[in-house]
Amino acid sequence: DKDVVVASSYKGYPVTDIRYDAFAGSWITSVTLSDSVIRVDYSVFMNCYKNLKQIHISKSVLEFGHDAFSFLQNLESITVSPENPRYYVAGNCLIDRETKEVLRGWGDFTIPDDGSVTSIAEGAFSCCNIVNVVLPKGITKIDSSAFAFCASLKRISLPGGLLTIGDGSFDSCTSLESITLPDSLTKIDSGAFAYCENLSSIKIGRHIERIEKEVFYSSAVKDIQYAGT
Repeated sequence: DKDVVVASSYKGYPVTDIRYDAFAGSWITSVTLSDSVIRVDYSVFMNCYKNLKQIHISKSVLEFGHDAFSFLQNLESITVSPENPRYYVAGNCLIDRETKEVLRGWGDFTIPDDGSVTSIAEGAFSCCNIVNVVLPKGITKIDSSAFAFCASLKRISLPGGLLTIGDGSFDSCTSLESITLPDSLTKIDSGAFAYCENLSSIKIGRHIERIEKEVFYSSAVKDIQYAGT
């Protein structure tokens, strides 16, 4: 069945966990998590590439593993029970109250600028059909693959206060042409701008401390400007 409703029990036992890769790469179009589910493991919905469109998160879910929502190209909506104490939706973004992370965005999203978000989780906007992104003040971390494979992304504005850019954060953003990194940035992890075949210009802030290997691998970077001495 392409529309999946996770059962609340199996053979008389409550279904509390969904293990890693449970639906990864499958052809499902929607998932409803029952009120018995507490934990959703890593990569559970990863690579449900063109098919998964809707996810409903019940009141009982208290934990998602990393990359749970990565590479969902055609996701249309995530809904969350208003009784869930940890997760909620704002501006087409699924947000974790405890970690202040955006776990997934979709459609015409707007990341809240009220201080409720400080980091972008792994794969949070991967494969999104976006052209322009403005990250609000208060964001200090962009995690791995956060904007990977956003082939239409041309412009992204990074806030002052950003400290780290994770592995492959902008991997294969093939329309990105230039980027200015804020002075606050201290670390760029490996492959952050790999395969950005039209990225030719980058400005690096003065407080950078570490640039890992292959940050610009197979990109078109020719002009690197450094604000430090």
